[in-house]
Amino acid sequence: MLTIISIAIYIKELSLGALLLVFSDIGARMINPPFETPVGAITALVGVPFFLYLARSERRGL
Repeated sequence: MLTIISIAIYIKELSLGALLLVFSDIGARMINPPFETPVGAITALVGVPFFLYLARSERRGL
């Protein structure tokens, strides 16, 4: 069952993910005009270091 707090966290995470993709899309369009760089490449440049940070912090918590 979802509580008010878990719903608020869910909405926050959805908003942050949407903002990441919007800024990645803007960045991809600005890198090499008039051509577009794949948005997935820009998202990966931000997402992979963050994922590695989370993986390392999870391992330390054990």
